[in-house]
Amino acid sequence: MILPRCFDFRDRLNRKGYWHWYVLSLLVIGIGAVIAMMIGLLGFGTPELRLNLILSCYLVTALIVLSIQVPITVQRLHDIGKSGRYALVYLAFIGMVVYDLLRPFPTFLTVLVPFAFVVMIGFVPSEPRKNRYGNYVPEEEKFSESEQSEGFRI
Repeated sequence: MILPRCFDFRDRLNRKGYWHWYVLSLLVIGIGAVIAMMIGLLGFGTPELRLNLILSCYLVTALIVLSIQVPITVQRLHDIGKSGRYALVYLAFIGMVVYDLLRPFPTFLTVLVPFAFVVMIGFVPSEPRKNRYGNYVPEEEKFSESEQSEGFRI
């Protein structure tokens, strides 16, 4: 099963798997934003209740995304041979983004640092051998010529 594997902090995750999980977390953010907009547009109850529902929706979405992002970031760091503790740096930068967005005049430049971190670990190639975090996970399964010739023929 693939879902419990995403919560394992001791495993490795190749680039392809990392980007799949990252896109999944972006979809979760999008679904949360749509639900929050629907709550705001449909006008449930008083304005205070609507605000509480919208904030609760964003909080639940953020917790779901963090529960996906932190383990896959640690697994990806393990795949490139780095300690999973570097994920704490990523979380600190996310905290800086939240702080910047809560200020009266946000700069939005702090968004670039976590984005650069995500892109950097997403494009660094895997260590092509077993490391202290586990076995090598190839990007794609390569087939030998004999296996290809035994396959489908026209």
